[in-house]
Amino acid sequence: MSHLNLIDIFIHRNSYTIALCQPSLTSTKREFFVLSLRDLVS
Repeated sequence: MSHLNLIDIFIHRNSYTIALCQPSLTSTKREFFVLSLRDLVS
């Protein structure tokens, strides 16, 4: 369950808290996280 830790750290470093905290599907969460992470790495 390291994914939860990564998301937790990520939302703390960025303002994607609302999007990640929304009652969305797990797949949507993961997809949004990946897209956001790619933007951060770029």
